[in-house]
Amino acid sequence: MDLELLLLNLESSGCSIQSAIEIRKLYEAGHLDDALLMIRKHRCSLMDDIHESSRKVDHLDFLIRHMQKEKQTQNI
Repeated sequence: MDLELLLLNLESSGCSIQSAIEIRKLYEAGHLDDALLMIRKHRCSLMDDIHESSRKVDHLDFLIRHMQKEKQTQNI
């Protein structure tokens, strides 16, 4: 894999520069399992962020539905 492409994708995924450099060093040294582990950990962190954001959106959706129903009953 092209190292520039590796770094570009790591940075685009929100990886810190420090982590991206460490992953690149591991990749260059042939420690692919360790590099993959770091990438997978970052991916898991991003997935946790997605799930947390989804829970927050669910709470807001609940409030929106509740307030809309309340507004409808006031207009009757």
